[in-house]
Amino acid sequence: LLAEASENLGLSKLPDEDEEVTNFTQHFSKELLVSARVDYGSLEREDLRCGGVVLSSNLTSTYNTLKELAADCMVQKCSFSHGGPEVCPPDYKESAPHVFYLYFFLRFVGTTMLSASVTVMDPIALTMIQKYGGEFGRERLSSTLGMALFSPLTGILIDVKSKKLGYTDYSAAFYTYDTLLLISTVSLLLMPIGAKVPADNIMRDLLRLVQLPHVIMFIFFLFLLGNCWGFIESYLFLYLKELGAHNYLLGVTVTVGTLSSIPFLYGAERISKKIGHVNIIVIAFFAHAARLIGYSFIGSAWWCFPFEAIEALSVHLMWVAAATYCAIIAPKNLLATLIGVLGMSHFSLGRGSGSFAGGLLIGTYGTREAFQIMGLLGLISGIIYGLMHFFWLHKYDDAYNSKSCEESTDYGEGEKLNADEQEREASLREKIQSAERLSLMIRFNHRGSLTSLDRGSRLELFRTNSSRRNSTSVELARAHKANSSPKIDLLKSTLDVGHKNSNPQLNSKPPPPAPLQRHTTKVSLLYI
Repeated sequence: LLAEASENLGLSKLPDEDEEVTNFTQHFSKELLVSARVDYGSLEREDLRCGGVVLSSNLTSTYNTLKELAADCMVQKCSFSHGGPEVCPPDYKESAPHVFYLYFFLRFVGTTMLSASVTVMDPIALTMIQKYGGEFGRERLSSTLGMALFSPLTGILIDVKSKKLGYTDYSAAFYTYDTLLLISTVSLLLMPIGAKVPADNIMRDLLRLVQLPHVIMFIFFLFLLGNCWGFIESYLFLYLKELGAHNYLLGVTVTVGTLSSIPFLYGAERISKKIGHVNIIVIAFFAHAARLIGYSFIGSAWWCFPFEAIEALSVHLMWVAAATYCAIIAPKNLLATLIGVLGMSHFSLGRGSGSFAGGLLIGTYGTREAFQIMGLLGLISGIIYGLMHFFWLHKYDDAYNSKSCEESTDYGEGEKLNADEQEREASLREKIQSAERLSLMIRFNHRGSLTSLDRGSRLELFRTNSSRRNSTSVELARAHKANSSPKIDLLKSTLDVGHKNSNPQLNSKPPPPAPLQRHTTKVSLLYI
């Protein structure tokens, strides 16, 4: 027999908890053992432990089965009564000390770049939706289809390669990732992303924005939600491996989670309007709680699929609601910055703290108990955020929602983002036309009546008006392209000059009338 194990999932265990960690019944259900032709009663009497090599057993008919099951237990370090290796199979092989630090450095740099790029892609998508139209949820649908396709394929490649080598080889996952990353880079270079002039005082405006109660609470609870998500991302696959899952099954779990999100992402905009952005975040807390608590009770890795389907609510729909909520509460010049802060709190800080806290919980209470504790954290956080929003924070959202409803209740995401730009364009066109009419009236008729114009003046007025209409189109296109405040200031200056010319008492010496060509050039320069 083997002595009690000292570690669980590579983490130190307290002596009084080793009994539950190393017991077969804590890792494999009775039904699974019986279906594998294991004498369950004799197994309990023999008291075999997980993580060691079964050298011999009086259960002759089940010797091979017990040997395989013992090797699948994720107890990585054991203390043998006498002899035996220092560590337990199946795949552990001690490496040089510098390997860990090298992997840590590469993983740190890679994760930093990945988090930054994923966060920046969301405001880029919103900007392109503003320019070309579309819905943010449908754009996110493309990424989920890629995850659903390549995750199981990568798992199959790992299993095939590992079967030939005799040990688990994860190099196929790294090579596949690098290939897809190269394709994504080429696609990104070919995209017409464009550029925008950066706004002034971004940090000052951002600090003012995050000081609002509903914004800071939104960021904080997204951080708590990231703790639940980070714990699942870090320890779910280890837990499923503990239950005997193969690598292809781990890939299929990602496929199930992404495919279940397709109907939600396709109608994410309408769902967010109907339910509410904050309410979707609260639902995401409850979905994470259901996943975590549900995982803790399964006896086979195949039972994880119903809980993986809930990922559509807890991850995919949640982030669409969060990103579009940022587009509502933040000005356009702060949209990318606010989404970056939100992504940092959820995907970086939240995931890191959730992984760290989860490791402490597993080392103290065990794997199943840690899943249950994190599930309770998600449940309590969702209840608190829902109550805070119902009794306090909703009044801030009502102000933004009422403003949005005045613009349109049926617009898509791209139309909502274009509404302000169209309004500014219409206002600019109206000001240019008003300035032209005023300058023409001052030039040809100081009395303000068209009937007082002689025939020659009317003909000259018609020609000048046609010329200025063409000039207006050109200058309006230039103003729309530049989209900056100095154009508005020049228009105001034009109106001021026209006002002074129409009131002789403001000028002691009115300027002499200029020729038509010279006057047209002067007005055009004001618009440039």
